[in-house]
Amino acid sequence: MALDDNAVVVAAKGYVFTADVGTAAPSPDDVDTLDPELFGCQTVTFAVTGTPTGGSFTVKFASGDTPATIPWNATPDQVQTLVEALASVGADNTSVAGAALPAGTITVTFCEALEGETLTATVVDAGLTGGSTPHATVTTTTAALAWKMVGHTSREKMPEFGFSGGKPSCAVRGSVRLSVRSCRTSLKKTTSCFGSSSSTWTR
Repeated sequence: MALDDNAVVVAAKGYVFTADVGTAAPSPDDVDTLDPELFGCQTVTFAVTGTPTGGSFTVKFASGDTPATIPWNATPDQVQTLVEALASVGADNTSVAGAALPAGTITVTFCEALEGETLTATVVDAGLTGGSTPHATVTTTTAALAWKMVGHTSREKMPEFGFSGGKPSCAVRGSVRLSVRSCRTSLKKTTSCFGSSSSTWTR
């Protein structure tokens, strides 16, 4: 199988992720709490202060977006619908949690097609009314790790994973090994293999 020389392969709990060569390996804590649907994804938190009683604020994540108008008392479902309508986000590319504004906060995790991507919010909150100097923020609370999932298997029967094109250089073989040419590592050990244009990490 022809494999990708410019990929890093991670095997963690049966899930295989890739990232550009040079990307930092996830920490043990990252893997211990691994959620395969959200691993490596950026999370932002919507919050409103100053106890507004009406109005709205706008948010966008790219210069080409038509800003989404978020009600002062928006629910998580409303925020998800409005954010996914943005051209930079798209349908089914978020996961939301939290409680309705302004008393609560709402987290939005960018997943699926946006896994591993970093988005920057632009917020305009002049439309909020009432209260005492109301203010809206959208801040990054979990940074993207730049890893993208490309497959899944059991640890016991881990097949070879790869991509078409490139030179054979990095493969996942056997039950507990990652192999990059002549360099191998067992589970719960970390290694970098020089001279192969690739590195490996596994738990």
